[in-house]
Amino acid sequence: PTPEVEWKKKDGSLEETSGRGDKYNRWFHFENISLNDDGEYECKASNSHGFTTHSFTVTVEAAPYWVKEPTSQLYSPGETVRLDCQAEGIPTPTITWSINGQPITEVDEEPRRSVSGGVLILRDVVFSDTAVYQCEATNKHALPSSTPSSTWSVSLYLSLLFLLEKLGHSVRPTI
Repeated sequence: PTPEVEWKKKDGSLEETSGRGDKYNRWFHFENISLNDDGEYECKASNSHGFTTHSFTVTVEAAPYWVKEPTSQLYSPGETVRLDCQAEGIPTPTITWSINGQPITEVDEEPRRSVSGGVLILRDVVFSDTAVYQCEATNKHALPSSTPSSTWSVSLYLSLLFLLEKLGHSVRPTI
């Protein structure tokens, strides 16, 4: 006799997924797959002669995408610059940095500059730090042409007060 087929998600509810049964429930089809679809599924076929089950694992992965888009900023000399490169994906993306198009690993080491994953910190900035800083997020699903990258223009400006102090003028507010 024709079996009756049931599907269930072992670690959750089928209602939370984009999956649905097709062809008298013999197929389980996903539309617009999302992270909620990740997990272990079980198919149970039963009739008057008994039943059998089979499990399937669905693993959802994703190319990198930006969590927070950066913006270019102006900084004055002596400030600390913090650039955040926040990207997610599955597997977790690797973040790489470049300065003026050159990988940061090939740029002269600078003790005022530190990189920790998706964060680049530049302390006590000076005019020679003015550059284009870029971060790139990659994982096995990101093709070179589709790899998300973000570019910041870090520019320093010279304030009139800073200039006057550098020239030896006393800067005092007048009342």
